[in-house]
Amino acid sequence: MVTEITNRAGLEAIASGLSGDYILMDDIDLGGSATPWTPIGIETAPFVGTLDGNGHIISNVYCHDSVASGYAGGYVIGLFACTSTGATISNLGLSGVDFVNVRTGNSYSWHGGLVALVRGNLNVSNCYVTGNINGGSMAYGQSVGGLIGNVDTGTCSVNSCWSNVTISGTSTTRFTSGGGVVGYVVEAKNVVLTDCYTLGTISVVGTTLYSGITPKAGGIIGSSGESTTTITDCVALQTAISSSHDVNRIAAYAITSVTNVYAYDDTTLVGTVTGISGTDVSAANYATKTWWETYPGWSFDDSSAWYWDSVTSLPKLRVFSVPITKTLLHAKLLSWFNRHWVKLSIHEQVMR
Repeated sequence: MVTEITNRAGLEAIASGLSGDYILMDDIDLGGSATPWTPIGIETAPFVGTLDGNGHIISNVYCHDSVASGYAGGYVIGLFACTSTGATISNLGLSGVDFVNVRTGNSYSWHGGLVALVRGNLNVSNCYVTGNINGGSMAYGQSVGGLIGNVDTGTCSVNSCWSNVTISGTSTTRFTSGGGVVGYVVEAKNVVLTDCYTLGTISVVGTTLYSGITPKAGGIIGSSGESTTTITDCVALQTAISSSHDVNRIAAYAITSVTNVYAYDDTTLVGTVTGISGTDVSAANYATKTWWETYPGWSFDDSSAWYWDSVTSLPKLRVFSVPITKTLLHAKLLSWFNRHWVKLSIHEQVMR
C-alpha cells in the first residue's frame, strides 16, 4: 500500500512508519523558521521505505538544531537524518533549504539536503536541492553534502540529480569534507554517481588528523576513505570551492572510476589542488543545449530524465516542469487512470 502525502502532517508521519511507501500528491511549504523541521529517522530506527516526490517540491525546510543520530555520538541535519537498506528517494525537489548546525563540542556531525547519514543501501534519482547547508563548528569530523552528507555503510546510487547549494563547515580538531552531491564516503563503501550536476559554492575548514585524513572539498564529492567510487557523465559548475587543505573541481582525492566528467573553467579554487579536476567547460558553452548533448551526452527527448530550460539555460528534471507534449500528456493521463480506475469502478457500482 502506498500512502499519499498532501501536507506537513503527512510528511512528519513518515517518522512513525519508517518502512512504508509514500508518494507526494502536492507541493508542501514547511514554513521556514516559524516551524522548524525535525529530520526523520535515526541510526537505530532509520528510514528504509520509499518516498516518491511525484514531481512535487518541498520548500522552506528550516533546521538550525541538529539532532542526535544515534550513531557514534554524532549529530545530523537533513530531510532524513538516517536511511538504511531498502530506502529509495525519487522525483523530489527541496527548494530553499536552510540547514545550520548551531551545536558545538566534541561530536561528529553529518549534514545533507536529502539524507544526512547513509547506513545501508540507498537509491536516489530525479531529485534536486537548493539553499544553504552549514555544518557549523564542531570539534570532531564533519561532512556536508548538497544531497547526502555521509555514506557510512552500503551502496549509494545517485542518478539524474542536481544541486545549487552554499555548503560550509568547520572542525576545530579534525577534518571536514564538503561535496556538491556527497560530502564524505567511509572506507570500503560503494558510491555510484551518474548524470548529475552541481552549482553553488563550497568552503570547509579543518585540521589534518593524520596522513591522508585531511580537510577536502570537491564539486561533486568531497572525500573518501578507500572506497569504490564511480562518477559518470557529471558536471560541476561551482563558482568557488575552498578548503584549508585539499580541493578540486570534481573531487579532492583519487577516484576508482571517473568517466566523462566536466567542470567550470573559471571556478576559484583555494587550497592544495589534488584529485580530479574534470575537463574544462566555459560558461558560454554550458549555457547551450548542444554542449550537454555532445559532451556529457545527455538526452532531452520526451523519454529522458531531463529537458532543456531556455530560461535558466540549464538542464532541468522533466518530472517537475516541462511543456506538455502529446507523448507526455498521454503518459500523464495513463498514470492518472491507473491510480483512479478502481475508485471510479466502485463509484459506478454504487450509483447503480
